[in-house]
Amino acid sequence: MAGQLAKGITVAYSTMVSKLIDIKPMELSRPFVKVTHQASGSYEEMIAGAFIENKPITMTLQYLGTENYQTLMELAPTTLTVTLPVPSGYTNGATIANTAGMSNFSSPYKLADLMVVDVEFTPTGGPTYTIAS
Repeated sequence: MAGQLAKGITVAYSTMVSKLIDIKPMELSRPFVKVTHQASGSYEEMIAGAFIENKPITMTLQYLGTENYQTLMELAPTTLTVTLPVPSGYTNGATIANTAGMSNFSSPYKLADLMVVDVEFTPTGGPTYTIAS
């Protein structure tokens, strides 16, 4: 999607509201532990781990020159909300919200005809999904 806005997708974090250019979405993973023993037979046995791991969310956002990303990085984790486009026949787009802290950002750079910034957020709990309404 280089140089094009992801149609109608916005990102909000603290005072920042920005248009999304690209996203490497949140990945959730749950480890499995091997519990194979002599009586297991020919196949390994596994049990599910108790915790689900949130991996960082990396985004490329349109840089408007109105945000101080260093100040945003210094904030305690707060709500990060990604709002998806409004489907035909609906009033509100679906949202994905998560408490997260900004863990990395790049200096602004030019991508095609836009100024952009890369930002990484590290989640600190499970996401909340709200369907379009």
